[in-house]
Amino acid sequence: KSEGLDSSVIAGLLSGIPEIKPIGIIIPIESKPETEKIAKIVLDYYKIPYLRINLTDQYLNLKNKLNILELKKIASIIGEREKYALGNIKARLRMITLYHIAQLTGGIVVSSDNFSEYWTGFWTLNGDVGDIAPIQQIFKGIELYELAKELHVPKESLNAVPTDGLNINGTDKDQLFLDYPEL
Repeated sequence: KSEGLDSSVIAGLLSGIPEIKPIGIIIPIESKPETEKIAKIVLDYYKIPYLRINLTDQYLNLKNKLNILELKKIASIIGEREKYALGNIKARLRMITLYHIAQLTGGIVVSSDNFSEYWTGFWTLNGDVGDIAPIQQIFKGIELYELAKELHVPKESLNAVPTDGLNINGTDKDQLFLDYPEL
């Protein structure tokens, strides 16, 4: 679902199991083009077929329907909450899409969250957790990079700066206030 190291490790793990036929889903929502480019490099490297489903229009439509300006007239909204709430809409739209495709294909949704995110609560309820979570007990700052190297994750993903892909607040470090190894 993204170009990040977590998703790349999942791609590497799933591609190595002959009985499993993973499908990559690239779901840009106001995303940076370079993230999609890295996702394609990873999926091509592991020979995983993929679909691209751009949900930017659907996100913007829903954002407009929620009428934040009207809500601000009747309730106090703290500025920081709005950008996190909008980021979480993106995560949940992606998860709706993933579950729909899984249901149509008889598949499951594989979570890409790691133990560092789980431990700190750095995830979106109903937006990040799937049916199984192969790396949920693996620390990102320690073990995940070693696993990625063993799986020969493409350097573009291995060297990418960790972000949530939701354009909430820059990098993961900007939100967690620590790099993953420090965490």
